[in-house]
Amino acid sequence: MDTFRKDDGYILNLVRELRYHIKMWSRYFPTSKMPKNSLFSQSQQDRQDHWFRTVVSDPKMYLKEDSDHNLQVLLQGYLWMKLLSNIFNRLVWTGGHCVRRSGPGDKECKLYKTMINLDKLVRDSKCLVAASCMIVTDFSVPGNGPDSVYLPWRAETCRVVAGLAHRHCVDEAIMSTVKEVKSELKSLRSSDDDSIWYEKPNASMKTITLEIIVRRSVDLDLILSQQKAGYCFWNPYGHNTPRGFDPSKMEEDDEQGQFLVSNTAQQMPSLYVEIVKAPALIKYGDRAGKQYTTDQELVLLKAVIDLKYPLRSPGWSG
Repeated sequence: MDTFRKDDGYILNLVRELRYHIKMWSRYFPTSKMPKNSLFSQSQQDRQDHWFRTVVSDPKMYLKEDSDHNLQVLLQGYLWMKLLSNIFNRLVWTGGHCVRRSGPGDKECKLYKTMINLDKLVRDSKCLVAASCMIVTDFSVPGNGPDSVYLPWRAETCRVVAGLAHRHCVDEAIMSTVKEVKSELKSLRSSDDDSIWYEKPNASMKTITLEIIVRRSVDLDLILSQQKAGYCFWNPYGHNTPRGFDPSKMEEDDEQGQFLVSNTAQQMPSLYVEIVKAPALIKYGDRAGKQYTTDQELVLLKAVIDLKYPLRSPGWSG
């Protein structure tokens, strides 16, 4: 019996729960009107490096006082982008900066550094080709590409080493992301209340803090890493090249959880993704670690997006 193997339903529940926590966290975020203008001014001064520009091409639509765009949506997209860049598929559960190594030289956890280097060596040696996931594209035999070797190896390795990490170093890596987000959003906060950031030992279970979100993301990443099937988050936002609407992988909701059902995609073909509230979850291969093929990807959970509607032409009606 494979005690590490989880079915899709179990994983979907964890991802949906994470989505819900991020949405709730954005709703309780204490914002004020004045910092929005100062933050937008900052984004004008440094367009390329501004963190919100990895989420949406025009942050002012969400930051201006007179905008009817929902600032919570911007926060959701930003936090998901941060988790994708800092947590998922980054082996944070093995550690990071080692709190036990105080001497000169490299300060990274030995386990973390070893896993990062070994993972890269094995992955690169198998000529894996991918955009955001590792997908076979250059093997003639369906299901017998490098993923059929790499992903089961990675799963078994992650199962063995998971219990060897320094817990304090993992905590340090988690808190590093929490502090990074807190610093980047400081101009947006109306108060210095830490209740939305850090986990409280005696707090109510209803309190959703950023620390809880990051910790659960690390736990989820470990579970995904231990599966022989390939799971990855897919974010359809394209900053330099706007991505068109794809109903097979994306859906738009109304912020009350009701997904919009309409024929606008057929009536207005020039629809583009404006912002991604939550990425899609895609699976490759089966639970036994076989059948990795690019044409058999399974969209377990569609990306939740807001669409960018073009200006209506005089002859358009809908």
